[in-house]
Amino acid sequence: MAPRIDTPPMGPQLTFSAWAEAVVRIIRQSIPDAQAARKASRRILIRYRGQEVWIDDKGDTFAVTLSPAGGPPIACLTPSTDPAKVIVSAQPEEAADMLRALAPLRVLFAAVLSVAVFGSAAVAARGAEPSASAIDAAAQFAFPKKPHSGFSLAIEHAGRLTYAKGYGFRDGGTPDRFIPQDHNYYGMPVARATAARAAADPRTIYAVGSVTKQFTAAAILLLSDEHRLALDDAVGRYAPEFRESGLPLRMLLTQRSGLSDLNTLAFIERVRPLAKRADGTIDDLRVSREIAAQPRDFPAGKRFEYSNSNYFVLGTIVERIAREPLSTFLSERIFRPLGMTRTAFAAPAARDDVAVGYRIDDKSTVWRAYPWDLVWLGGAGAMTSTVEDLSRWNVALTGHRVLDAASLGEMWHGEDAGRGQGSYAMGWIEDALGSHRYLWHNGEVGGFHALNVIFPDDDLAFAILCNNQDAKPEYLLPGIAALYFPVSGLDRFLPRSGVVLIEASLAVGIGALAIAVVAVLTLKRFLPIGLVAALLALVSGVLLPTLVGFSWAGVAALIPVAGYVLAVRFIPRLDPKAGAKKTSPSPSARK
Repeated sequence: MAPRIDTPPMGPQLTFSAWAEAVVRIIRQSIPDAQAARKASRRILIRYRGQEVWIDDKGDTFAVTLSPAGGPPIACLTPSTDPAKVIVSAQPEEAADMLRALAPLRVLFAAVLSVAVFGSAAVAARGAEPSASAIDAAAQFAFPKKPHSGFSLAIEHAGRLTYAKGYGFRDGGTPDRFIPQDHNYYGMPVARATAARAAADPRTIYAVGSVTKQFTAAAILLLSDEHRLALDDAVGRYAPEFRESGLPLRMLLTQRSGLSDLNTLAFIERVRPLAKRADGTIDDLRVSREIAAQPRDFPAGKRFEYSNSNYFVLGTIVERIAREPLSTFLSERIFRPLGMTRTAFAAPAARDDVAVGYRIDDKSTVWRAYPWDLVWLGGAGAMTSTVEDLSRWNVALTGHRVLDAASLGEMWHGEDAGRGQGSYAMGWIEDALGSHRYLWHNGEVGGFHALNVIFPDDDLAFAILCNNQDAKPEYLLPGIAALYFPVSGLDRFLPRSGVVLIEASLAVGIGALAIAVVAVLTLKRFLPIGLVAALLALVSGVLLPTLVGFSWAGVAALIPVAGYVLAVRFIPRLDPKAGAKKTSPSPSARK
């Protein structure tokens, strides 16, 4: 968690003396191994890990030097016209490197300077924004370049959009080649006019899939704030088809209802033809009745199990209470007020700059993906949006412009989902990267993969939208986070959440199993023990990450293999022939 500065409101006429006192107090409180003191009326001395840093008041800037004699400053902290920004300039390059090594102090300099010049009761401590090249490097590490497809990335830090860029192609151009392993299950039209390749950018519109769920959850919470429903009300109070179930709304929000998923092939083929109207819309109430008639997967509240039916039904409840389509409710209450002009339901909000969806086969060949019928997904996954619009949503949400603090706390409070998937809240998953709490949700739909992430205590959020359903934007999560706060160990490459954890766990288990098998075949000794070691390695690698984390699971998976190898190395070989030679008399003895 970023340190918070608790000071009285300070205006632009704050004196250096008052600012210096704030610097000294904050550094003493926030960095245990740093020392700070006033050394003169207009100087501050800070000692940190053997390094001395001097700050001098130069009128319109604060000069940072490494010598008590002053000399050329290695950096200047300068206020800008933007209250959320502090310009940090350094010279020469060697001095800039040294200043970066003192990053914890620089964070505090920038934060206290922001308080001193612009005034705030509580301002998050923060340093200079990472460079565009650093963000590009992290993005390209997580997303190896693929022909045809691309992605867009937007980062919000300290309440404002600080970075937005597109990578690769939003449209790979015609002719289209569709992935052979897939089918056009929704019967959507796929023919299109000749198109050239077109680059992705921050305004590119993508289908966001299950990221829609956080907006449906917000709609329910808005109705709750207005006392038009309560989260513990029975679903049947608003949807008569569920009257006999006694199922509370809260269990739909937290994915613990036991409702069977509507987005299965069998359900789609049976129900969609009955519910689809001539104009292409879906009879949501007919679909909801069919969901209610399905056998439950488990008793309500028994466990977490992800089902799109939960949020589809919630969407119909919003419509029944508000007496208008969910798309209209969200447009009037969220999209339009927040300036999300390129966000819509079921179809893109504009015809320009729209992404085409792709998939990758087992040979890493990129193919056009068959589109899904977004209308069918309703409140579970019908939205299309841009990274810029999702950033507007993130800023408004954390700034309590959509929900008040109590409702936002309810929305973000998760219950353990098991299997290392974090804690499922309401349209969000609550998780942690090291000691840094974050909320996230992804979405996959018809050639698209989306990820929206908020680190509320670090005043950081980012959205990633891909037109490649098989991309893994989750791998970018720790790389972006590491540009803003320290991320250590394997967390830098493998976040703990969701599918990434499952793949990492399986990789550890299979890797340890392979090592054990090679050891058994190569050493050819103690075969039963070797097989047991291999089995323990596999079990440790697959099951333990959800309990002890990826790093310790890797250690546990390698221990039985290492034990087997050491046993073979140091336990004496029992060779009957060698023993017989030792017991027979030597030629000289027989004489």
